[in-house]
Amino acid sequence: MKSNFLKHAATYGLYIGLVLIILTLVDYLMGFYGQNQLFNLIQYAVMIGGIAWATIQYRNKEMGGFISYGQSVSYGVMMSVCFGLVSAVFMILLMTVIDPGYVGKVLEITSEKLLEQGAMSEAQIEQMMEMSAKMGPFTLITTFIGGIIGSVFAGLIISLITSIFTKKAAPFTPAV
Repeated sequence: MKSNFLKHAATYGLYIGLVLIILTLVDYLMGFYGQNQLFNLIQYAVMIGGIAWATIQYRNKEMGGFISYGQSVSYGVMMSVCFGLVSAVFMILLMTVIDPGYVGKVLEITSEKLLEQGAMSEAQIEQMMEMSAKMGPFTLITTFIGGIIGSVFAGLIISLITSIFTKKAAPFTPAV
């Protein structure tokens, strides 16, 4: 059976990316700005479930019901590249078009949490805020690149684990 690896991975990566965008929008509208652990866990659950489910779909529909461990990992990583791109583009739109003050709000929430936890002094937090303000133009670049790299890394780890369960070796047929 002819495999359509890239098209299938891109399609399911787009689906996962859209679900992650919806979760990010809900997180944003609720005022959590990426700081809510429950939403972070839900996003990881979506990635885990999405990669496992899509790999099974790929195995059954495109690979004739069989897929090696390596093929399964490769497929999951390719999907994570796709949903990483989708998510990174959305984050850039969120930070520049939807809410240009997004980064400032995230920094404010982060500094409040650090102060509450006693992890940093007020002077250290102020210094961190000043450095972040100077890094403004680089924030978009690092968000985009970091989003993709983070998604690929998470996708690799998830795929290494889920592939244990999604792989299915073809039966051995001896040569006649």
